[in-house]
This record gives sequence, C-alpha cells and structure tokens, in this order.
Amino acid sequence: VEVFSRAEQIGVEAEKQREQRLVDHLITTAAKGGGAVVGTEGVFDAINHDRVKALLVEEGLPQPGYVCDTCGALYVAMQESCSVCGKGKVERTLDAIEMAVSGVMRRGGEIDIVRASSALTKVGSIGALLRY
Repeated sequence: VEVFSRAEQIGVEAEKQREQRLVDHLITTAAKGGGAVVGTEGVFDAINHDRVKALLVEEGLPQPGYVCDTCGALYVAMQESCSVCGKGKVERTLDAIEMAVSGVMRRGGEIDIVRASSALTKVGSIGALLRY
C-alpha cells in the first residue's frame, strides 16, 4: 500500500509539473504574439475560426456567454447577428466554456483541464495554442 501511495503521489506531482510547463509555454507564446491566445474573447475567436490545436481551461470554470443558434460560434458579449456565418441568431448560454470544450474536441483539438495554476488564473483562466 505504501509503494502504491508513493507512486500515486509521484504521478500527481509529475502531472502538476506538466501542466505548469504547458501553462508557461502558453503564456509566453501569447505574450510574444506567437501561436497562442489567452482570455475568453481571444479563445472564442480562435475556436470560431477553427484555429485551436490545444485548449487549456481551469478546472471548474463555468462562464456564461453567447452562442449562434446556426453555426455554434461563441461570443463573450451579445451580438446583433453572428459575424461568423452571417445568418444565425445569437443567444445567451449559461456555460459557454463547456460549449468551447466540445467544439474544440469535435474539431480534433486537444483539451487540458488545469487543476491549479495562478498563472493561468491571471490571464483569464483559459487559453489556446493555435494551429496557425
């Protein structure tokens, strides 16, 4: 039991370190204007244009937002009409983050749920590494 407990502890620590490296890479890349964005608005825009390779989301981040009823585009603020498809009606949703996660997964992107990162929290608790 002691060996198993220690192995589990090592695994948890390794996962924390992996998450921290990923978050550091995300924030540095975004700060340099590279292939990453942080914050809900930038991430939603990247998802709407199918540019997300990997989505990093803080665990338990519920966030209301707005979604197009035709194409599923996500927005932080209410829109008169969908700027992505041009024909959908934009409606409020209680959990835009869940919709973001499922949208990235449907398009073959990776999802990383980050358990505790003050660095990710400081940049809006969400970020994305981009395809291009």
